[in-house]
Amino acid sequence: MNTKQRVLTIQTLTTRVYQWCDAFLLQTSFLLVMRMVGTGLGFFFWMYATRIAVPDAIGYSSALISAAMFMASLAQMGFGYVVLRHLRYQSNPSGLVNLILSIIAVMTLLMVSIALGTMRSWFPHEQDQANRFVVGGILLILTMSLALSQIVNWIFLTQQRLSFSLLKQGGQACLALGLIILFQPIGGFLTIMLAYTTAACIVTIVSIIIGLPKVIPQYQRTLSWKYWPQRALMNDALPNYLSDQLQRLPDMLLPLIVVHQAGGRIGAIFFIMWSLGSSISAWASSTADAFLREGTYHPNHLMTLLPRVLMTGFLLTVGLGSILALVSPILLPWYGQAYATMGYPFLLVLLISNVPWVGTTLLITLLRIRERRIAVLVGLILSNGIGTLVMLVLLPKGLLAAGWGWGGVQVVVMLGLGLYSYHLRRDRQVAP
Repeated sequence: MNTKQRVLTIQTLTTRVYQWCDAFLLQTSFLLVMRMVGTGLGFFFWMYATRIAVPDAIGYSSALISAAMFMASLAQMGFGYVVLRHLRYQSNPSGLVNLILSIIAVMTLLMVSIALGTMRSWFPHEQDQANRFVVGGILLILTMSLALSQIVNWIFLTQQRLSFSLLKQGGQACLALGLIILFQPIGGFLTIMLAYTTAACIVTIVSIIIGLPKVIPQYQRTLSWKYWPQRALMNDALPNYLSDQLQRLPDMLLPLIVVHQAGGRIGAIFFIMWSLGSSISAWASSTADAFLREGTYHPNHLMTLLPRVLMTGFLLTVGLGSILALVSPILLPWYGQAYATMGYPFLLVLLISNVPWVGTTLLITLLRIRERRIAVLVGLILSNGIGTLVMLVLLPKGLLAAGWGWGGVQVVVMLGLGLYSYHLRRDRQVAP
């Protein structure tokens, strides 16, 4: 190869690398690293928790955290999509951001008040080990922190400042790991909950006080209704709010229901395996969040971007899932022998199910960008709603049967959405 051929080869490679290093890839990389850092440190957090607490305490802690995450998602009211679509058009976005933060805080108080009033029916553990006042206080602080943290992440994504989200996620995970060691003398359930809640609260406060002024130009701590975009509530917030609840349904409700039906021990095994398995789908779904942002801002490039999105998502799912499947026999015994013997087969089934689940997530993101709201709702009802019901129906037959039922539903839904998306594309091409 002569000098001229070498130069042309280098230029070709440089051009291809430049084409891939666009906003989509950079945002996907940031989101992927952010979630890997959070999950990796979370792995050590829960591994240490299993060393200092019995499985029942782990199960009840996971149930309370899941309840807080569920209420935090309800309190969002779909405002993340309002931020994504309308923040860039605001001459002074401070009023819109602060108004959304205030509404979410009020909604969180309402959700937690309802939960506290019904706690005896859905969280019997508080009668045995911790009084209702302490558990209620933890639930309020944790839910408020998670709700505000989620909307701050949307703001960072919209402003393309995902490095802030990476620092936020990593800082919270590191702080939680340090606090669980510090709070160990308290013991069991309270050690886990205090460490998790304190870390979430501190990092959320820092993100709002320090992070927002750095990512929003001329940020002011004022509250004004005049910056509210017209029809944003009906067109963006509420439809996406309903979709978000369906999308988060398995993560929010399954650990809580499994603990209630099968007890703390099975609930703990389910939670650890589900957390590990869903972490892979969450990592791979970083492509969906980056796709949503880029597709919303550049709709003309949507169909060009779609093949890259699908390929990147599937490669991440298969690659990362294979790595986790190989290292799990080494890692799971650190949690305890029960987690290794009973949990590993269930984990393998979840990793296989991640492939169609991620495909479904990416296709639903495409339908979100095209504003096919009914199709999005139907897809999520079938994927997450029916999938959750099938898993709970098969749970008495064992975790393995429940996992295969979940995976089967995801395959059927992915194929259906794929056919629907293909017909939409063909109709657009033949339209005059």
